[in-house]
Amino acid sequence: GGGAGSGAWRIELSSAELPKAAVALREVEEILEEEEERLDGVELVAPELQFARSVGAAVRRQADGMLREALRSLNQPSLTTALQVFFSLGCLRDKVEEAVAAAAASLGTDVSDALTNIDARAARGGRAGWVAAL
Repeated sequence: GGGAGSGAWRIELSSAELPKAAVALREVEEILEEEEERLDGVELVAPELQFARSVGAAVRRQADGMLREALRSLNQPSLTTALQVFFSLGCLRDKVEEAVAAAAASLGTDVSDALTNIDARAARGGRAGWVAAL
């Protein structure tokens, strides 16, 4: 971890801590949004603002990774945790839409690759392409 003035913090949270951190983070971000003009340029709070931004980026990055891995491995507890984090941060809809779009794109690529392989087998004189795929 870093300290005040280091400019970079290494933040790793457990899957149990992540949802709690997201709730607290959202509260902090709402306060900062409301008070940003008054706090901007105040030297005393600058390191704390940077820390809050670092924590926000780390929580989002960790939840993004957890979501991707949970979808890849079909890990329901991790998926639930990641979705809970995004709900708490107020961006659940956007993240679900991103995940669905990524899954659809991946599926499209997989289907296209499979059809290409079937066509290649058929061109080499193999059994009817769709039969060979079964």
